[in-house]
Amino acid sequence: MSGAEGEVYLGSIATIYALSPDGEPLWTFEDPTAEGIHMAPTPGPDGLLYGAFDLGIGAFALDPADGSLEWSNSGDPQLIDLGNAFGPEASFGPSGPGQPVDQFYVQMDFHKSLHAFSVENGEQLFTTSVVGSISHQPAIGSDGTIYVPSFSGGNGWGLQAIEPDNGQILWIYNAENGNGMSEVQIDSDETLYFHVPGHLEPVDGHAAERKWINSHFQVLDRPSLSPDGSLLLLGGVPNSGQPGFVKAFDTADGSELWAVDLPGEAFPAGRHLAADHARFTPDGSTAYVSTSLVGGGSSDPHSLVFALDVTDGGSDVTCQDVRRLVARCTADGTLKFGVGLRDAGHDGESVVLDLDGEEQFTVAIQGSRAVVTLEGQGGTGQRTVTLLEPAGCLDPVVTTCQ
Repeated sequence: MSGAEGEVYLGSIATIYALSPDGEPLWTFEDPTAEGIHMAPTPGPDGLLYGAFDLGIGAFALDPADGSLEWSNSGDPQLIDLGNAFGPEASFGPSGPGQPVDQFYVQMDFHKSLHAFSVENGEQLFTTSVVGSISHQPAIGSDGTIYVPSFSGGNGWGLQAIEPDNGQILWIYNAENGNGMSEVQIDSDETLYFHVPGHLEPVDGHAAERKWINSHFQVLDRPSLSPDGSLLLLGGVPNSGQPGFVKAFDTADGSELWAVDLPGEAFPAGRHLAADHARFTPDGSTAYVSTSLVGGGSSDPHSLVFALDVTDGGSDVTCQDVRRLVARCTADGTLKFGVGLRDAGHDGESVVLDLDGEEQFTVAIQGSRAVVTLEGQGGTGQRTVTLLEPAGCLDPVVTTCQ
């Protein structure tokens, strides 16, 4: 995390480090009794740094100037996670409508509990037993309502809404497919955006009702909401072992707006996957996406950071640019389809293809081609591919898979 003057705060094992904007060490804070750092040090509403250790001193607040301890609270029950979390950021919220941001939340899986602490002095205000296992940190509504991703047993993953002044559970929402769940992003109108396997599924935080659903057959994770709430960015991968992508979705109806393919080749070659939340500039015009390099050799071991212009993800491709639409199945069950363009003048732009009237693909143009490869997904029978954008250029093509 970064501070007001560009300082960088990070943690490793049981030590917190503060670095200057130039990378020079400023101070360290260590808890030798802790299992490790559960929550990354995060600037709070009063400028202090808030976080939590797994065991040890538990929740804490540090002075960012010198790393001195303002307060700590080991929690009741004790804050224990046993290494299940991966450095979530701290969550803060008001104790009720119209109140200042005065509470700090820590969520750990061992006791399946959500702890609320006072920002002022670290007093534990309440603890709530969350149904089933816990994933990620909570999202906080404008009135202070706490929205917790959780595992509710037979129905799988979903959401719980919790009252901020006493920790009582307000409602539980069961997701369409509860086999997993991303972190939650919340809009100013209390819409909660999250992804479960195969579905984007926003929920109205006031009514606990689904707004729309986008069903697909790709792996998506880590939604990031643009500052104006109009755009949702997610990293993902078309299939295991493939290079990743970043996709943008319209928050009004869930339609896919555009996609950017990340570099690399299929396993065992090296390939880049989106590694964390996209970070937007305050005006929402640019999003920064970090990647992890998976597989490959030691010739180029670098991960990358991409700066994406999200103000215009559209394409200038017209029917005059499109030369042909093709589709074929291979003997190993791979389905390939795409378009060929007359030249490479639209490299980096995109077209939209439809498969069997059931799934749409926004495909980045590389050189003079835009191709989709679905390994092992050819199935049997006829598969129909239609060029949707630009529209009306070519007749759909049909291929027969064995």
